[in-house]
Amino acid sequence: MRLMSPTRFASLAVAATLCGLAFWQLRAGPESTPGALREAIRALFGYDLEVAARLIIAAEFGGAAAVLLVGNGFLSMTASIAGLFVALACLSRSLSVGGMLAPIGAMALFGALLFLSYKAAKTARALREAEESPRRGLSPAWSLLGAIAAMTTSAHFAASAQFKSAEGASAPAPAPSQTVPSIDLDMRAFVGQPLSQSPLGKYMPELESLCSAANAPDGAYVVVYSPSCGTCYSLFRDNFSMPRPQRVIAIAIPLADGAVSAATEPPAPIECFDCVERTLPQGPRWLVASPMVLRIEGGIVTCAADRLGGDCLPR
Repeated sequence: MRLMSPTRFASLAVAATLCGLAFWQLRAGPESTPGALREAIRALFGYDLEVAARLIIAAEFGGAAAVLLVGNGFLSMTASIAGLFVALACLSRSLSVGGMLAPIGAMALFGALLFLSYKAAKTARALREAEESPRRGLSPAWSLLGAIAAMTTSAHFAASAQFKSAEGASAPAPAPSQTVPSIDLDMRAFVGQPLSQSPLGKYMPELESLCSAANAPDGAYVVVYSPSCGTCYSLFRDNFSMPRPQRVIAIAIPLADGAVSAATEPPAPIECFDCVERTLPQGPRWLVASPMVLRIEGGIVTCAADRLGGDCLPR
């Protein structure tokens, strides 16, 4: 008599791995969560570092609860494949910002879990066929409902967990403050219009003069970037580190009021030849899918692209 089915053992291994990662990230701080996921969440929703890290950890706890409750090979393999994709994205990011060891280790770990889950599902299927016994456990519909309930419940509690400080104490809860406004800087709707009439031109009126035909006769590139975005640094290095006839303006996105950066060192300088460097006004939460690249000709926005689509880079 088997004490534990192969699929249940694989599910337990996957759930334990996800929970272990989540607990370690809570103790190590927001920077320990996958950087590629943090950047994607920040670009899509405008959340700061800690909020994005909480969402990732909540997803890990939720996924662990769902895998453990349902206990079938398909869900275990799905969670392992998701972990592999995240590790691969982090490995790609590490090529520009460094730190390849952790993504490689994560890929090896989730690859082993995927192999274990696949073998467990195959073994369980062979055992059922040999014993000619019906499928045991929850039906697919109840499994799905149970997974959703487990993910929702565990993610709700995980989202309120506190990160540990460097001394091991829980981070204090933020003091109540006024709501920080969010400002959307999506510029794709303003292609063909004067820069001065766009949201970016409204909040940074000096750009009109910097990008005018008199001051930038060959046109200008405006790059809006986040100092915590590894892709942004690669974009500058690959496209704007050499002299160009066009003026290049680099605009950094500051942290919103009340947001705290978990970075222990100041951001590195961008590799941009003869750039005019500016920073968006401090205070609001700027919603930008960075890096955002604008092509300006005679004060008119002729091209707008960001992480979500488009290509305005020089050829």
